[in-house]
Amino acid sequence: VTTEEILRRLPSESQEITIHQGNDEYLALLSSLLHSLPKKSDKYVLGTGGEEFMRLTMRPIWKSYHAVASDQEVRIHMLAYDSQRSAIEPDTTGNPLYDVRYLPDEIENPAGIHIYPAIDTVLNIIYSNETTSVTVIKIRNKALAEGYLHLFKNLWRTSEK
Repeated sequence: VTTEEILRRLPSESQEITIHQGNDEYLALLSSLLHSLPKKSDKYVLGTGGEEFMRLTMRPIWKSYHAVASDQEVRIHMLAYDSQRSAIEPDTTGNPLYDVRYLPDEIENPAGIHIYPAIDTVLNIIYSNETTSVTVIKIRNKALAEGYLHLFKNLWRTSEK
């Protein structure tokens, strides 16, 4: 096998997969991704966890995370599930960063997906609970980011405010 044949077999685009655990790592990851986005980029969130995730993970990091999102002028398009409405509306209603819609609970996924198309990155978030800290699988892969964005946009069309 020649070097040329090996190079032809390699993927034309690289990918990266990393795992992050706990609120500190989650905040550091979210902040670094927001900083790497061009100003005024869009971020897409499919699923948000419920009250337990908000209490254990999101509210403790909320101020720091949103300071970075505001500085970067990121627009967050979020699809949550009907059962998550009461957990997230106090934090998102009136917040100019957010555009939120809801899907029926029957199609709920037990993990969240964050899509950053501008940097070809997807996060798969396994929600925290009383016994397990938040776990995030970060995947940088253009085709995956494009596929999840397509899914998000199709679900967006069927969602309600």
